[in-house]
Amino acid sequence: MGMRGTRGGTPTKPKHTEESIQQALYWNHPILTKPAFEMVGFIFYAWESDYLAISKAGYVYECEIKISHSDFLNEAAHKQEKMRLLGGEDMTVAKYHSYDKYGIECGKEPMQKPNYFWYVCPEGIISEAECPKFAGLMYITDSGTFRCIKSAPCLHKAKYDTQADLLRRDMRDKFYYAMWNWIRRYWRNVGKAKDIAPQTAAAYEQALDKQAEEVADLKYRLSSLTQWRDIQADPKWGFATDDAIDEIFRNLPRLVRDKRDGCIELIDYDNAAEWRGDLERKPSLYQWLPINGNTL
Repeated sequence: MGMRGTRGGTPTKPKHTEESIQQALYWNHPILTKPAFEMVGFIFYAWESDYLAISKAGYVYECEIKISHSDFLNEAAHKQEKMRLLGGEDMTVAKYHSYDKYGIECGKEPMQKPNYFWYVCPEGIISEAECPKFAGLMYITDSGTFRCIKSAPCLHKAKYDTQADLLRRDMRDKFYYAMWNWIRRYWRNVGKAKDIAPQTAAAYEQALDKQAEEVADLKYRLSSLTQWRDIQADPKWGFATDDAIDEIFRNLPRLVRDKRDGCIELIDYDNAAEWRGDLERKPSLYQWLPINGNTL
């Protein structure tokens, strides 16, 4: 098979990045049409999920994004415990809160795994023959549409109790830190856009003002989760009190200062300006947050 994305033997820049595929999954819903919950770049299991969705019935769907064939091979070679877990080898089952955790019996606490696992990549990166038996395979085309190559098998039928478990302290912490990383990435993109395109600074200032309003509203909704007084705050999480939330949000201006002083490493900005420019048409951040078990 020839090298993908070449012209006259010279490699060309790929049309998709991991972030652009994450956004396409989030907005197009090729795996699950109407999820009860979904998030990108979310640490739900013992690893970070590139895209994760939970159905209203409680089944978990995870997508692993690969933008190169070497990335796919490296995961198989260096994340063998995860591969064994997904493949169903050396499995043990333990009750943890209100759901089953499936894991590897090696002296550690059993780890949970999704009900369905998919690989999502640009066309031709992973062949159907290379795709593991436990995973499905989906291609994203250059135009941004998705094409199913192989359906994902059901790995187990244990359901996640979204009505109860999403309100537990650890789930609230995961939501909070995922949201915080999203905001921090947004601020970095605004700063970089000002550096490389001063003429667009005014437009980004308007987007930043709108984002600040959404952050304030989200902070209020996050603080409402602390009404469950039967859940005690754990100091190691640094969350679950209004004071802790206020402290972090008071430090938002530090991101601008740290960017100016070179204390923050800027992320890859490929395709950032394109989808950040559509901010006016995107729902607010707090649509991801479950309140009383319902996704807004």
